[in-house]
Amino acid sequence: MKILVIGGTGVVSHLMVARWLDLECRVTILTDGRGTFPVDNRIVRHVICDRNSVSDLSVAVRDGTFWDLVVDTVCFSANQALSLLNATRDICGARVLLGTSLVYDCDQASPISEKFGVIAKALRNDYVRGKVRAESAYLEFDQAHGGNLILRAPHILGQGSLVGALPLHNRDAFLLKRILDRKPLVLVNSGQVRFSYVCPEDLAEVCLHWARLGEKSNVVANCAASEVLDGVSYYERLAAILGREVLIESIPREIICHSNWGWQATACDRILDTTLLNQWVPNIQFTPFQSIAENAVHWLEREDRTGTESEYQKYGALLDEIARGSWKRIGNIEHLLASLRLVVPTSNVDIRMNR
Repeated sequence: MKILVIGGTGVVSHLMVARWLDLECRVTILTDGRGTFPVDNRIVRHVICDRNSVSDLSVAVRDGTFWDLVVDTVCFSANQALSLLNATRDICGARVLLGTSLVYDCDQASPISEKFGVIAKALRNDYVRGKVRAESAYLEFDQAHGGNLILRAPHILGQGSLVGALPLHNRDAFLLKRILDRKPLVLVNSGQVRFSYVCPEDLAEVCLHWARLGEKSNVVANCAASEVLDGVSYYERLAAILGREVLIESIPREIICHSNWGWQATACDRILDTTLLNQWVPNIQFTPFQSIAENAVHWLEREDRTGTESEYQKYGALLDEIARGSWKRIGNIEHLLASLRLVVPTSNVDIRMNR
């Protein structure tokens, strides 16, 4: 199978590519050149191109190849979506857009079905707004030119990603060190939040199943493992891998929702209904969370991708102050959260957040 991947060097997409290569697919990745794929001579080609240039993108993908599958992992606007859709018109069998479950309103009752649609409140975030518009472009595109599948993914965890799924430890570069130092974690509602997850390799399998169907419909589907996690067990299992117990202090959800940090959607239950996915691509065997978590934790241990010691000390002091509940007396929680955001590293792993 010939696969074109828009992206391919990010924390999610490079693992998807690796799975396809393991299955002997012929993979071409198209990036802007800022990322590099781990050494792997099985990649057919790495094309460097500005995807925002309609003409350059068209030249790059229309090289005489008929693509069995085109997967866009880094589409953040309607213009980007339309450029790729038009560039691959008549030269691909199927397309997949990697979306996000963040398009659902954070107050949506779980389990969340695709039938609930996109709620206006979700559009307050620029990232989500762009993803919604990209989805619309895919859904409205001429179905005669290949079926489009939009995968709405929940918490994605894999080798190379930062761990942490709830505020105040959401994709936290210092999380493992804090657990190792036997420091308490500060979790929304004591960690009593339930959510779905998926790993990149399973996303890759779903994409292949879609391509093999030969379906011409345009479909939106939630994509998640059947196992549902809760915050407490999530962090307890991470701690157990490190040989530690987890200590938890609580912070009310209302504070997160009014903090303007952008964590509102991860501060409430986010369980995805995958009935529709199971109808389109049945018999997918999703990877157990324990295996994914062990791989992610051991990779972070080997790579030691944390910030500086001075950053960790500042981070720890702020978390300790929040954990002690001093903000209840002095009413400065927004200041503390803003300060915490400034000291947590956000670019310590080159491939971490890029899909």
